[in-house]
Amino acid sequence: MSFGEKVKNLRIQNGLTQKELAKAIGVSTRSLINYETGRCYPRQASVVAKLSEKLGVTADYLLSDEPAMQVPGGESHNAEALVQELTALFAGGRLSEEDRDAAMQAIQMAYWDGRKASRG
Repeated sequence: MSFGEKVKNLRIQNGLTQKELAKAIGVSTRSLINYETGRCYPRQASVVAKLSEKLGVTADYLLSDEPAMQVPGGESHNAEALVQELTALFAGGRLSEEDRDAAMQAIQMAYWDGRKASRG
C-alpha cells in the first residue's frame, strides 16, 4: 500500500475529513489531497510526524511499503515496550540461543496479535 493510500485509509478510519486532517497537521487541504493521491509527499519530516501522531501509527509505517509495520490502536504502547526491552537485552552483550529464540517468538506473537486486533 502506498503512502497516500495509507494516509487516506487511516484518515477515513479515524473519521476525519481532508480539511480537518490538513488543519490538524498544519498543511493546506490541497497538500493533503496531493499526499493522498500520490502526487507528492510531505517535504518536512515534521509533517510526517504530525500525520503519524494524528493517525495513530508510526512514521515508519506511513513511509514503508510493508503493511505489517502498522501497530493497531492501543497496542502501540505494548510494541514500544517490547522494542525497548529487546534493545536493552542486545545492548548488554550476547544472548544465549535460547534467549534469542524467546525474543523472536515474542516479536512474532506481538505481530500476529496486532494483525488479529486490526481485523476486528
